[in-house]
Order: sequence, then structure tokens, then C-alpha cells
Amino acid sequence: MLYIVTRGNHHHYQKSLSKAFQKREFKIPLFQEEVMPFDVFPEAVYFVGVDKAIGICGLARLLPTTGLHICGHLSPERIFVSPQLWELSAIHFFLPHNINFLRCESSIAIVAYRFYQELFKSLYDFASQENIQRLLILDHHLVIQDLWQAGWPLIDVKEDSPHSISFPLSLKRMAISPASYRQFIINT
Repeated sequence: MLYIVTRGNHHHYQKSLSKAFQKREFKIPLFQEEVMPFDVFPEAVYFVGVDKAIGICGLARLLPTTGLHICGHLSPERIFVSPQLWELSAIHFFLPHNINFLRCESSIAIVAYRFYQELFKSLYDFASQENIQRLLILDHHLVIQDLWQAGWPLIDVKEDSPHSISFPLSLKRMAISPASYRQFIINT
């Protein structure tokens, strides 16, 4: 199951969102622990993954490029600004702390795969409703690799373009279209 948390409905999901932020393994620049998520990024949309067996299992943040966003911070030329272009960043899959569950690596892989698939489908539905046509996916290269393995139809941003980002972050793009959804279904 995946909760979509916005500034307008966050009071319904405050407990789940707080638990997800407590599980993060590293701090995100521009975000401090004592600040509520919507204080820094008021237009943010958070996707909180919940698994029946392990509880909160993942978190991702979607930001419009018309407001404060990481790509805009990395690219002062403001080439990443459009109401139809949003940024997906801060994607986390949380390993369970249950020792018995950790002994079974395939169970962890199944939960991660399900989280990434549910995230794609929820993002697609949300983006379609909000007239979002493209996503920039910015995260650690290992997270990007996990998304590819889960079937996400990601497209490289050319290295020689002004959109290139330095290691260890990777920047990919993805169209929100029936064709990209079909490709996701084929990939999975």
C-alpha cells in the first residue's frame, strides 16, 4: 500500500510520514530534522510505502520545478522549470529491523520490488491527474539502478548536456504517457 501525502491531507498521515522520516538513513540537503516536511517544500507530495509485514517500507518526494527543488539548486540557470515537469527525489527503501525477516534476502527483494512498482503506478496516476508530463528522477545511482530493475522506463540525460549531475547522484528522465506505462508493463 502507498499513501500519497500532500500539504492538504498530511494531518491524516502525520504518524506514517513521521515514522518514514525517522527511518531515513541520511539527511537531505535543504531539510533539517526539526523542520516539518512541508515547511521547507510546501508543494511537496510524499509517497509513503507501507508493507503489511514490516510496516513503513519506503518514501519518495515529488516536487514541482516551479518551486524549490534540488535540480533547481544544482542548476542555477533554471533550465528545470515548467508546470508539467516535476522532480522525483529522496527515494528510500527501508530495510526491516526484524532479524528473522533479514535472514531471507529474497523477502527483502520482493518487498523492495513491490514498493518500486507501487511507487511507479501511484506516480503515474498522480501525474496524469495533475497534468504532469515529465519527471526528472534525481537520486543516488544505486537507487536509479533499483528503479531500472523494477521496470521503470528511465531515459538517460546526456552527459554533455547542461543537465548532467556529478557522482554519486544520477539524473534520469521519464515521460508520463500511455507509451511509458506500456513500457513499464512490458518491463515487468
